[in-house]
Amino acid sequence: MFVSLVKINKYSIYLFLFLFFNSIFISSLKAADTTKGVKLDNDDLTDAFTGRLLRSITFNNDGTKMFVSGILNDRIVQYDLSTGYDLSTISEGDQLTGAKIANPYSLRFNNDGTKMFFIVGVSSTIREFSLGTAFDITTASFTVDASLSDGTSSGFAFNQDGTKLFAADNGNNQIDE
Repeated sequence: MFVSLVKINKYSIYLFLFLFFNSIFISSLKAADTTKGVKLDNDDLTDAFTGRLLRSITFNNDGTKMFVSGILNDRIVQYDLSTGYDLSTISEGDQLTGAKIANPYSLRFNNDGTKMFFIVGVSSTIREFSLGTAFDITTASFTVDASLSDGTSSGFAFNQDGTKLFAADNGNNQIDE
């Protein structure tokens, strides 16, 4: 019994740290735009992500595309960076909206960028899209909804070769594999 409680507490701590640092990173990203001269709050971004409703940020493999998801207006925005991972070289790309882009949490891509995944809100549903062109959300088409676990999740990650999925199971305070 004691071992189980320690295990749950350990996973709770991991989940807390993940969510804590994720919220700091997203908040500091917006704060950093004025000090670095990066303009992330243009009209489309303001419309999409007003009020700290950002839920995910991820990059393509070389950092030349950044993807941000948010739940206000349910959308995913793609940005181009002329220098990889350098936000001072950002320019707005395209947006993905529609009925299947509902509450996109924890946005992820497979290694070659031909599949995009996100959790629908804080739930057990993971939504998959196929991309006709790697890391190009304008070529996305809905593929399938799948269930992650019996609990609810707000975050997930794949292992390096995509053969395992790890989900933060909020309902059971554990990491599911």
